[in-house]
Amino acid sequence: MKNVIGRIALAIGILFAPFIFSWFTLARGFSIFTRVLSFGWLAVVCISIFIDPGNDPVPADVQKPELIPFEILKRNEMRPFKHSLDLQVPLIGGRLPTEEELGKLSRHLVKQAQPYERTFVSFYLPGMVLDAGAFATAHHNPDMKVLIGEEALLAYPQYHHFVSKELVDVYLELLEKEEKSNNRLDIPPLPQNPHALLVRHTCYAFQSSLLCDDLKMRVDTQHIVEKTVGSQFRGPGGKYSEDCKNGIEEALNGVDCPTIWRDFGCDGGVVPNLIQQNPFRLTDPILCRFSSR
Repeated sequence: MKNVIGRIALAIGILFAPFIFSWFTLARGFSIFTRVLSFGWLAVVCISIFIDPGNDPVPADVQKPELIPFEILKRNEMRPFKHSLDLQVPLIGGRLPTEEELGKLSRHLVKQAQPYERTFVSFYLPGMVLDAGAFATAHHNPDMKVLIGEEALLAYPQYHHFVSKELVDVYLELLEKEEKSNNRLDIPPLPQNPHALLVRHTCYAFQSSLLCDDLKMRVDTQHIVEKTVGSQFRGPGGKYSEDCKNGIEEALNGVDCPTIWRDFGCDGGVVPNLIQQNPFRLTDPILCRFSSR
């Protein structure tokens, strides 16, 4: 009876701990079949532990995302507060990269970098001039927001087919007038209508911010001004389109960046908060938001 209980106990030991109990079958009194069975089970356990089958699926949250090609042109860091990246990305199948593709790339780079409170990513296409205006941005502040702006592509004829025809026509018309007038545009006087005057100042400040590297207009400023005046003003046919065009012409006639900041920057003397300092270039920029109040 004791012999039977001992063999049962040994069988259980081999089942759960073959590394230890399989060796007991080498003692006298055990058949070859018993030894083959115990050491065979030991081999199976070893194989299952030490050999990776290689077909386990990778969890979705650790799979490497499919990213569009990119090249880092410039990187600025101010740990742990701010991190900015200037990237060059190509056209994808003859089209502009989408917000989803740019966002996926931006998230990947932010995840790979050291943690920062804010991260700003600027995207340039091949041939675009660095620090002269990116065609898209991704702000992590801390939530990510991707913005694509076609205005930055106006200076590059090879990308005009990605810009609305109305905006290209206005841009080319301004260039033609500037060339005919020997680089000096005939600027109409300021309008008396307060809404028309606000539109004129807004478009003047916007075009000036494209010419002043350290200044930038928030992307929501145009929407706030349009809501204030009750009409869209970019493109032909709008109630204040001519006033906007006059503002752009005035900026193309020449701007003085310190004066632009004094008149239209945060606490500006003419229309405050139309523009702010550029957070992509300056370490500690002065930021503000335009309000119609």
